[in-house]
Amino acid sequence: MVVAFALDALTVPHLCAVAAVQSAGSILYLSAAGALIKQLVPGDRLLVANARMETTNWTTATLGPSLGGFLIAGLGAVATLLVDALSYVVGALCLRRMPVAPQPPPPPAAEPTPAPEPLAARIRAGIAHILGHPGLRGLYLNAMLVGGAVTMTAPLLTVFMLRDLRLTAWQYGLVLGPPPRPASSARCCPPD
Repeated sequence: MVVAFALDALTVPHLCAVAAVQSAGSILYLSAAGALIKQLVPGDRLLVANARMETTNWTTATLGPSLGGFLIAGLGAVATLLVDALSYVVGALCLRRMPVAPQPPPPPAAEPTPAPEPLAARIRAGIAHILGHPGLRGLYLNAMLVGGAVTMTAPLLTVFMLRDLRLTAWQYGLVLGPPPRPASSARCCPPD
């Protein structure tokens, strides 16, 4: 993407490719982080560790757009994406330095292990399991309907705010940032 930008040949397909790679990387990272935390943290402290990880994830999701808008306004879009990419590299290097206790070797198998099912069959089995479980089905459908609707409107909202409302990058980031605390919230819950 940087090369395409430098050659003044950056197109929407380039940006879509970057978005797809970023999305796949986020899915991989979150999956790996959940598995890694179970290896690093004793069971009695796992709840607190997961809560801290989720707090960090939601804080970055809340503050990220505002910070991104300010960086784009100050550095430009491509430089901001490079800063973002560098942050992922630093995060990966930090994770790589974390000590992980060696896992005991699995016991020898009495019989040869059958070949794993093809990926498509495993995906179908996973979807069938989720849709067959009432609790998981509700969570999945909620995530797809609500999350999908919000995600689908994001590009339209971006175009509307930047083109039609003529917001600058920092204003756009500010609008997407954390909501202000209502003045009345201090009165809603008096101390006991």
